[in-house]
Amino acid sequence: MSAKHFINDPDHLVLSALKAVTHTNPTTAFDKDNRVVYIRPDAVKPQVSLVAGGGAGHEPSFAGFVGRGLLSGAVAGTIFASPSAEQIRRCILERVETSKGVLVIVMNYTGDVLNFGMGVEKARAAGMEVEMIVMGDDAGVGRAKGGKVGRRGIAGTVLVTKIAGAMAANGASLQDTHKVAKLAADNTVSIGSSLAHVHVPGRAKTGTPDDLRMDEVEIGMGIHNEPGSEKTTAELPGLVGTMLKYMLDQSDKDRAFINITPSDETVLLVNNLGGVSPLELGGITNEVVEQLEKTWKIVPKRIVSGCFMTSLNQLGFSISLLKLQDTGLG
Repeated sequence: MSAKHFINDPDHLVLSALKAVTHTNPTTAFDKDNRVVYIRPDAVKPQVSLVAGGGAGHEPSFAGFVGRGLLSGAVAGTIFASPSAEQIRRCILERVETSKGVLVIVMNYTGDVLNFGMGVEKARAAGMEVEMIVMGDDAGVGRAKGGKVGRRGIAGTVLVTKIAGAMAANGASLQDTHKVAKLAADNTVSIGSSLAHVHVPGRAKTGTPDDLRMDEVEIGMGIHNEPGSEKTTAELPGLVGTMLKYMLDQSDKDRAFINITPSDETVLLVNNLGGVSPLELGGITNEVVEQLEKTWKIVPKRIVSGCFMTSLNQLGFSISLLKLQDTGLG
């Protein structure tokens, strides 16, 4: 892992990065005390508001997605640590439009679910209409390992956020926005792989027995350095083949979370975890698309590739597939 950074103070790093969002997107504002980036009141129209967030380090998720058609507000914690319930409560009550209700999208990590859940309950107690979706799309965590906690939330969250944001921007009710977002979440599966663990600015660099050898890649490594499912020395074709099998093999009862067939319409997201060059990400995307068609007879209706949910500068990528559904909403 690389332990060299331009900004080594983690608190200054997070605050300055959040402030930078307002420089590049003039429709946004920044509440420094609560680490909330939100749409400026003069740029807001009455609609369902979307709020998301979590630990910093996953940029552009989530502050970078604040804007029309996506999020109304994003709440950040410190690097890889959840924001507090009070930060979340203040975001909902003070920083976003509430006349049409608020949908909160949170990834399935214990601290995030606990704090966002408490923030939502406090907002409800204050009279706000709020719904919450917990996103768990990671096939790197099977049923046996996930247990009662369930799967982790990773880059598939971005697809669900975009769908919910489009619904809200087009005037959908909170009930319908929540329904469609939940349907999308239930039909999304993802998995990531990385060549190395990531170093958090401000922390000492220490070698661990879990460090990967030069020829190793870890399949299923989480976006906070959580352990994956296996280590392999396979080249890219073999690596992608294993990842797609984790996502799509219906004979794997530990991981057969959704059934995607050749007749299903899908959206593919190939996500850069932060440290992969655009050139190499292009090669990875091509490999994924070719294997989906050749091995699984799946041809996505839409393919998106880029940096959407990172893990600082992690040298890795993730694959997400969304199985499209008829919402019945016309």
